Amino acid sequence: MRLTHSVAPKRRSPNRTSERLTTNWLDGNPQKRHKDSRFPLTPPKKKGASPLMSGQPGRHGLLTVLVPTVALLLGLFSLGPMTASAQAQTGSIMGKITDDSGVGVPYANVILKGTNLGGRANAEGKFTIVKVPVGPYTLATKMMGYATVEKVIQVNANQTVMVDFKITEQAVKMGVVDVTGNIKIAIRKKDSSTKQIVTAEDLRSLPVDNYKEAIGLKAGVISQGGELHFRGGRGDEVLTIVNGIASRNPLRAEGVDLGLLAVSSSEQVLGGLDAQYGNALSGVINLTTREGGDKFGGEIRYFTDRYGEADKSFNNFERLSTGFGGPFLFPKTNYFISFEGTYTDTYLRNIATHQEHRFLDFIRLGNRQSNSAKLSSKLTFKLTPNEKLNVEIIKNRASP
Repeated sequence: MRLTHSVAPKRRSPNRTSERLTTNWLDGNPQKRHKDSRFPLTPPKKKGASPLMSGQPGRHGLLTVLVPTVALLLGLFSLGPMTASAQAQTGSIMGKITDDSGVGVPYANVILKGTNLGGRANAEGKFTIVKVPVGPYTLATKMMGYATVEKVIQVNANQTVMVDFKITEQAVKMGVVDVTGNIKIAIRKKDSSTKQIVTAEDLRSLPVDNYKEAIGLKAGVISQGGELHFRGGRGDEVLTIVNGIASRNPLRAEGVDLGLLAVSSSEQVLGGLDAQYGNALSGVINLTTREGGDKFGGEIRYFTDRYGEADKSFNNFERLSTGFGGPFLFPKTNYFISFEGTYTDTYLRNIATHQEHRFLDFIRLGNRQSNSAKLSSKLTFKLTPNEKLNVEIIKNRASP
């Protein structure tokens, strides 16, 4: 076999002819006819270099080129059948799930047990599982409210196995659950009225200034202008009871007022009042005052809108609340004392001056447009584990 390569330069000399290089690839001995070739096919052979190193395609160079090429072609031809064989080792499963009446069961689960393969039926109860490896399987269908059905199938290469299920309805079986606890009756069947309770913890956590504002947060009650309106009634139609005793001014139908720290709990009664609340028209407030404990304790609160200079305050407002108690001198005797004083010039300040007032001859009420003080002291004697005697003094004072 001969390979002839001709190279013709763009510019020719009249005294030179085209150059031609003829190589005999069989004997590996190239023969160059023209020694003055301008465009040699191969680089010049270095002295002492082998044909492989010089770039001349000798017998060893031919083997170097042919061996990788043949190996690559053999690899490509062998890879094709292997890929086709791997793809051919899978099959698919199709079928339909119906109930006793022959209607498809929508969205039932179908799984191949022992594998991660499975699927879910569509709205008509039909399902399809693709790319399932060849082999025997146990196909199971599960659906809430239906019995589980299993079938043994054989998946063949490039074939679709048709499997239909007919499942029957079955009640869901659950284990016995025992619940034990103390039952608290939420509805009092013997009460004809609606009752709501505000505890001392509620008074501490709620953003309120007094217990009336906390009661006003309950359903059916509105707190406005320092008065409570129960279900649309007037403020003077509410009966206030302190520790089981009605505290009401016969002339103005007003009850005593307590400081925030003096109240232990408050119970509101709305509508359908029992006979014991015959003097109430729209509602009842049943207050319970705090008692001293076995150890001394108390708290102090102070509120003001004067942050710095007095002329920069909005209402010139100040409120001091204290409450403390503990064991008394005698055994099984406790006491609790609370005081709350509020001093403010209100929203509409005037230029009139007010004289200072004394409360119990030692508490001075500041020179403000509105001043109020609430004092309560309670002494408790524990006679028996079920009986006790309370002696309490409550005093309210307001000016001007």
